[in-house]
Amino acid sequence: MDPPLKTPPTTRPIPAPLTNPETKRFWDAAREGRLMIGRCAACRRAHYYPRSICPFCFTDGASLEPASGLGTIYTLSITYRGTPEPYAIGYVELDEGPRILTNFTGAALESFKIGDRVKVVFMPTESGAPPAPMFAPAPD
Repeated sequence: MDPPLKTPPTTRPIPAPLTNPETKRFWDAAREGRLMIGRCAACRRAHYYPRSICPFCFTDGASLEPASGLGTIYTLSITYRGTPEPYAIGYVELDEGPRILTNFTGAALESFKIGDRVKVVFMPTESGAPPAPMFAPAPD
């Protein structure tokens, strides 16, 4: 049996996020190291990716609120082929409820498992654009 792989955290360049006036507050908070989620004023459900129209009841008036940045890995996939460097991608279910499609960093890729606790970290992106939220192992 082959020994387990020990793929280091990704160091690949992260493309700059596309921003617009509707998401400006989200990306401004990211520059400050804060994760924001949306909350609908009508149905009160939390959502991610922040937007002004609620993805659940389709009313206008969703607002941003701070998230703890803590969550649990819901799904996970490690990609070894087709890219210059392996990376791990999946969904994190935030403690506040929404699930975020994200990359994982901060540990060997094979060390991440579904059900692990993780915390948000903000990784620099290309061209000095706002940093991207990713997730690393949460401290015990």
